[in-house]
Amino acid sequence: MNKDIMAKHIERAATMKNLSNGCITQEMAAFQLNLSIRQIRRIHKKYAEGGAIALFHQNQGKPNLRKISSEIEQQAIAWIRSNGPDFGPTFAQEKLIEYLNISVSVSTVRGWLIKNGILKTCRKPNRKQFERRKRKAFFGIMIQVDGSDHDWFEDRGERCTLLTAIDDATGTISARFAKEESTLDLMLLFKKYIELYGRPHKVYTDHYGAYKVNTGNTNGDKKTQLGRCLDDLNIELIFANSPQAKGRIERNHGTHQDRLVKEMRLRGISTIEAANKYLEEEYIP
Repeated sequence: MNKDIMAKHIERAATMKNLSNGCITQEMAAFQLNLSIRQIRRIHKKYAEGGAIALFHQNQGKPNLRKISSEIEQQAIAWIRSNGPDFGPTFAQEKLIEYLNISVSVSTVRGWLIKNGILKTCRKPNRKQFERRKRKAFFGIMIQVDGSDHDWFEDRGERCTLLTAIDDATGTISARFAKEESTLDLMLLFKKYIELYGRPHKVYTDHYGAYKVNTGNTNGDKKTQLGRCLDDLNIELIFANSPQAKGRIERNHGTHQDRLVKEMRLRGISTIEAANKYLEEEYIP
């Protein structure tokens, strides 16, 4: 037992003995132990019923029955090292339940990762803060659309682009993988979104060539094929002037580049067709 804890128990026992013998009052005992009179009465009752030994915690020196065994910890760490050394604590905790039926808290997993050198703790640098634009009030008023070119299959397959449409008010998404952010693939994305959720009033996107004619179009009169299609549907096309302006979908890309990449790794997905099937049947729902 810790020496300080032992000294604390000895002091309490001596004070309770003096209180029981009438040598001191409850007020004096409270002053000596720096406790309230209510606590003194509770401690004195335990002393009167069980003596000095009753002041010690009954589980003192006994093994913690709720402690997770080192075998389970090592099993979890071995699986994480093999399947996801880049997993964060929250994602790792979810996958341990799903694949190994090991149910522990996120904080426990974080402790394991740090102790075994998988997770490095570091302070995030101070970054310039941008004021977030307020969400639209209702579903369907505006969607943000963008493509994320990334090594989605981690060298298991060809590099491709995830096209995403996200409702500005609710965060509801529709997404599909394609070789690139082409006009045809964007039309397929819009078709799928409209079939699922109806026609949005506005589309918020960047100045990419599929959305906007960027050469010799000072007045903005020239429209791309996609722009003309949206006009026919009476959907207003709005262009963002910076990545921060469409931060909602940029953050969405970051989430998918973290979680979706790892989910597809665990399932061995390496083609656009298989990835789109997984998106539609499991990941987005």
